Amino acid sequence: FTLKVSIPGGGGSVTGNGGIDCPSGCTAPYAAGTQVTLTAHINGGDFDGWSGVPGCSGGLTCTVTMDKSYDVTAQFTEQVTVTVNGNGSVSADGGSFCNGGQCSREYNAGTQVTLTAAAASGSAFSGWSGDCTGTGACTVTLNQPRNVTATFAQQDQPPTAKLTWSYYKNNPAGNGYDPVDALLDASGSSDTDSTPIRDYSFDFGDGSPRTTPQADPRVTHTYHNDGTKKYATYYATVYVTDTAGKTSSAQVSITVICC
Repeated sequence: FTLKVSIPGGGGSVTGNGGIDCPSGCTAPYAAGTQVTLTAHINGGDFDGWSGVPGCSGGLTCTVTMDKSYDVTAQFTEQVTVTVNGNGSVSADGGSFCNGGQCSREYNAGTQVTLTAAAASGSAFSGWSGDCTGTGACTVTLNQPRNVTATFAQQDQPPTAKLTWSYYKNNPAGNGYDPVDALLDASGSSDTDSTPIRDYSFDFGDGSPRTTPQADPRVTHTYHNDGTKKYATYYATVYVTDTAGKTSSAQVSITVICC
């Protein structure tokens, strides 16, 4: 009788007395009644079991009594390991795989697995390393253990602008009557990433020219009521720009009382 061994997808080897040494020699003839002990040898992954022989399922060895011809399948598994560096996640064939750190999963040897990277808010996908490169989808064939790293980098964010105002000369009691000498203060603005605040520009909101960009987050300006109405409200705006050229703004209202 003939004994034939198959190893779909690879991932290991099988030996047996009497001539089986698969994958190089996977078929051998045996006299009726011969007992053949097959042994699975793992190559980096794991062994999932036997099929095609009654009484053999798991375990690295399988004994076949040759009362007929047999086709025996030895199924190995291989592991794909994904490491996530930064703020993002990786899915496998459309399903969740790894949301951070290092994650591993086993598949039947020979399986093709497609990994997709997704950056979290405020991050961007920088690319794959290990058994994949580039920035597109990563497809690995598990004929051996695979190790893939997905790297995400923090995106540069614009600064956070903040603006307050106070009296700096007139109206010490804050009664708001014309004139109002205002100190506009944007020193509470912040930028916590690698591109710090570079400059500030102020629009006073009363028709005066916007200031040129300056390093000082504070500026003074005198507001007047033109007399057309008792309460004149002006909206001052600061534009805060970081070293990458990204800008944000903040606004305050200043009311000047006539007469």
